[in-house]
Amino acid sequence: RNQMMFVHDEIRNKVNKVLRANDLLYFKENSWIFYSGEYMDSKLIQPIMQNIKKFNEFCKENNIKLYLLMVPRKDFVYQEFLYDYGFDKKQYNRLNEIYETVKNEAQKINVPFVYPLNEMQEAKQKDYVFFKLTNHWTDWGAYIAYQALMKEIQKDFQDIPVVTLNEYDKSQNKLIRDDWGRSYHKGHLDRFFHLKNDEEKDVNYIYYTHKNKNLLQTKIGQYTKDFSYPSGKYRILLMGDSQNENLTQFIPYSPHELKYIRVNKRKLPRYTNLWKIMKLYKDEILSFKPDILVLSFTDVNLLRFQFLTSN
Repeated sequence: RNQMMFVHDEIRNKVNKVLRANDLLYFKENSWIFYSGEYMDSKLIQPIMQNIKKFNEFCKENNIKLYLLMVPRKDFVYQEFLYDYGFDKKQYNRLNEIYETVKNEAQKINVPFVYPLNEMQEAKQKDYVFFKLTNHWTDWGAYIAYQALMKEIQKDFQDIPVVTLNEYDKSQNKLIRDDWGRSYHKGHLDRFFHLKNDEEKDVNYIYYTHKNKNLLQTKIGQYTKDFSYPSGKYRILLMGDSQNENLTQFIPYSPHELKYIRVNKRKLPRYTNLWKIMKLYKDEILSFKPDILVLSFTDVNLLRFQFLTSN
């Protein structure tokens, strides 16, 4: 059976210009991979907002300012690649209307909702904002989101430091760095197509390393990372999924202390359980006593916000 699957993949990879595997598309000509993933239903807006309101009330009771940062979809940023391969403009418009509704409803209760789609569509003209072989944003993409987030945070915390790229050294690598261990690797989506050569590694990605990285103290736990930086101000609690790994190249240099909780590092029986923030992390939140709490997530995980305050 394995041999037959190997032969099938060999033939498919040679004949087709665009390869499909589950919800993935691989473009052989330019080595891009896209993942469509789940889509949100407008019926979920009400339960999501109910949970955001309840969670925000908990934050206000404990003098914590809540911010929401949603990572744009890779296919929304680079939609031009997909016009002939299933990109649904109506679906795109429908989802953006849902996101705009959630953003407006969040702002009504004084919860900033940062969604830097326009910023990333503009920034892609200068450099890659997403890796070609993963769904994670690059250092450049993460920096664009960091800027958008800090712009909102500075409205409430005017003296919090915001780093610029002048404070960073640049390096280049054809490999990808986007994971928990901060190591370089080939990618995590190409394995679905059984690619066996390195011809798709055609990009020298730019990576940013802070010039004062030695002053940043880091402690790594099972699903947490704690950072402290001497010239930072305030305490930030960052919670969310794997997109935050590259965000931690920048955000730890703004607060004096940052606790990062990676919700999808925990081994729980159902994915929805990972986003039961109040059930799983209430004690950690109260123990850390942050001034600022940032929930940073992909649009797929916005679906899980209906479970934020569930038991």
